[in-house]
Order: sequence, then C-alpha cells, then structure tokens
Amino acid sequence: MRKSKSDSNEGVYHVSVVRRSAAKALSDSRIRRAVQHALRRHEVGGCDIEVAILGAAGMCRLNEQWLGHEGATDAITFDLGDGPVEQTGRAVGQVNVCWPVAQREAGKRGVRPDLELLLYVVHGVLHLLGYDDQTAAAAGRMHAREDALLGELGYGAVYARPVDIG
Repeated sequence: MRKSKSDSNEGVYHVSVVRRSAAKALSDSRIRRAVQHALRRHEVGGCDIEVAILGAAGMCRLNEQWLGHEGATDAITFDLGDGPVEQTGRAVGQVNVCWPVAQREAGKRGVRPDLELLLYVVHGVLHLLGYDDQTAAAAGRMHAREDALLGELGYGAVYARPVDIG
C-alpha cells in the first residue's frame, strides 16, 4: 500500500465507538484493537473510523434507506474517504454493526455473541479496504481473511468455527 508523504495524519488511527445498543460484552478497547490490527496488517497508514453498535430498529432503518433492503443485517459500511485507501493511505468511514443480529447468529453458530459482533466489525473494516462478498469466491476470501485477523488477535476462527453437532 502506498502511503501519501503529504498526509499529516499518517500513522494516526482514530477509532471512535458509538453505542446505540447495549452490547457491553464487547469493550471499546477490543473494538479499537481489532480495527487497528486489520488496518496495520493491510499497511494502511492511518484512519478515521466510527464504529456504531446499533439495535435492530436502527439497523433496519439504515438497511432500508441506503440499501433498499428490509430487516436488520449484520454490518453496513460507509466509505467516507477522498479516494481508494490504496491511493490515500488512510481508511475513512463508518462501520455499523447490529448487536441483536450478533446475538441471534452467535446462538445459531455456537459462538460467543461478543466474538460474533467483533467479526462484524472486522468485516466492515475489510469492506473499507475494498473487500467484497458479492460472489461465493469473494465471500470465501473475505471470511478467511476475517478469521485470519481474529486468529492473530488470539480469538481463533469465528466465522469458520467448527460447530459441535454431537
């Protein structure tokens, strides 16, 4: 990744966490650490990212207004940068994640809800970095990268966590 020499914010990782849902199981510091780790591993020189933890109603409104879909979803990312991260060297945007969806999906998949929500945060950051999940192959690459990053942080695979069926 090329980093702009003229960027006075290079090396500054500003990650704010806004809680619009009571997801206390996941601390702001764990969220910031995961965001910064993902960006550093992709050689991003800095960021200004807001992570918003939403309830179902808030996520439903975003999903309908911006994507034209009904219902709550796991994550919606808005890239607010002045150009591609590869050119600017900075990630700028908002990552919206849904706590009730994380709780529901964690129960189905047999993972802790806080780790499911952290998976959504990393997923949103990867979208800012240009990853997409519109095809099965692209989704597979993205989910493998999510699990690799979470593994490096000591959480192990979350998306591809083996489910105990016995």
